[in-house]
Amino acid sequence: MAGEAFHVIETPLTFAPESIELTLAPGEIREERFTVYGADGSGVEGYCLSSKPCVMLLNDHFAGSMDEVLYRVDASHFEDRDEIEGYFRILSTDGEYRIPYHIHIETKEISSGLGALKNLSHFYNLAQTNYA
Repeated sequence: MAGEAFHVIETPLTFAPESIELTLAPGEIREERFTVYGADGSGVEGYCLSSKPCVMLLNDHFAGSMDEVLYRVDASHFEDRDEIEGYFRILSTDGEYRIPYHIHIETKEISSGLGALKNLSHFYNLAQTNYA
């Protein structure tokens, strides 16, 4: 193999953020993004894959010294206290990477002057005490 050149990765890609932590309400659909940076401003090309079908890539290809990857999280089929754990797999000209994601599904509470309204009976009690 004398005289053959091999692609040696000297400086890896970087990502912002390096890991993803989100909180969504049940049924919520949200679009987010992460940024891929080539080493020392060098151009890079690659593809992204998601390990979970509810986290869909809107653009799965990136190129250049910096590019954004857009994705959509669909919590339509999830309930309160569900968790989605997975990762984005990055396949690039500068190697393979993973960006982990952890998504919490939580019902948002409505606050009142008497505290959180967690269900309809709390709202009913509040309406009876503060009826004008």
